[in-house]
Amino acid sequence: MKYAYSAVEAAALWVGADPAAIRGRMEATDLARLESDHAEAVACAARRDADESAAHLSRWNYCDFQCHKEPMCPDWQQVQTEDDIRLVLNCPQGFRVKPADEAVRPTVVVKPKLSARALPVPGEFADLPRFEERIAWLNQAISTGDLPGTAEAVLARDLREWMQSNFPGDAPGFLWRATEDRPATSSPYDDEELSSITALDIARPKRGPKRTKQFAIILEVVKELQYKPLRIPLSGKGEIHRRCVAKDAHLFTPVQETFNGIWQEAVDDGHVRVEGHERYGAGSGEKKSPPP
Repeated sequence: MKYAYSAVEAAALWVGADPAAIRGRMEATDLARLESDHAEAVACAARRDADESAAHLSRWNYCDFQCHKEPMCPDWQQVQTEDDIRLVLNCPQGFRVKPADEAVRPTVVVKPKLSARALPVPGEFADLPRFEERIAWLNQAISTGDLPGTAEAVLARDLREWMQSNFPGDAPGFLWRATEDRPATSSPYDDEELSSITALDIARPKRGPKRTKQFAIILEVVKELQYKPLRIPLSGKGEIHRRCVAKDAHLFTPVQETFNGIWQEAVDDGHVRVEGHERYGAGSGEKKSPPP
């Protein structure tokens, strides 16, 4: 069980397709387009260089007839203007520069790097109509905010809730269909924790795309360390922080205060909790629960 899915992964698993195969087709299409565009750019540059070289050769031939090319070119002269001093070439043919100064240098066309697309183009998977239909539904839900997250990352919890609300009879097996029929090994939460999560989910605020990705990485690290998300050892928070920075230095920084802010929001949303946080609230970077 993953803690987050991309829209492509979710749509593929929803219809029983292989996400890797879907992604492979998208990358193959992008690579073919990139190679074609690069080849066309190289050809255009070559034609442009050829035209400029022909023009330069024509001029140089004219200079050869009139002034024997460079040896007979007049020297540059300094001319005082109102604003500054400029160099002027007193060419009898009226050219402003010497032939060698206009020599054509081959244009270098740099091939762009292949970047992965978050979503397929409509009609790209016309042979998989059910996949096309579901990726369109997911994209629409993410765009309107009905499904929190981005096309690159949606928390499994949010995805499950959205699908159960909109497609109660079509919940796919890769998500937790419900607490009572989930596989015993599919969730790191025990029954006591699940009752707490259910209560927190009701009032859980909507978070932005960046926070959604950060929460997903935190939960992945928690799973790697084999911690219970709501019973994390007090000594384990530092290791979680270190691994999050190692996984994505763009989303996490080594600054402890910054991570504490992210951690507190994850606690408020019911994603994680340090074991015994009522006693160690201040030391764990979590707010203490108010007395009953």
